[in-house]
Amino acid sequence: MTTQVFLSGADDTLWPAVSQTLIEPGPGRDQWAQARALVSVEDTLVDAPDMHAFRINDFSEDSALVTVAARWPDGTVAALPVQLSRMTGDWKVVLPTQDEAPDLTALSDQHLSEFTPFSPDSEETEP
Repeated sequence: MTTQVFLSGADDTLWPAVSQTLIEPGPGRDQWAQARALVSVEDTLVDAPDMHAFRINDFSEDSALVTVAARWPDGTVAALPVQLSRMTGDWKVVLPTQDEAPDLTALSDQHLSEFTPFSPDSEETEP
């Protein structure tokens, strides 16, 4: 979860550390770093999505696939699969390449019930 937040909001001074510390080395990380170097982020995020819940889809000693559900400011709830790996020691996110990147999937409240809320406050189902 922390990595997803930092990927979206790390400012110009922080993003290189995010890349080296929270993301597994590979072509996806390289593409993200190249794209991130082309933009400047100096302020805080406005209308950021609320990281609402998660579901563990697959888990082993060295890898995991977790789907994260986020509620957007317009009330839309969407899910994004996040691949994790311990290839270099600690758990890190494995970023897909642009060609392999998954799309967000809209979730209904019925599907959201299959997820574990991050906090008791996030159990609400209102848009």
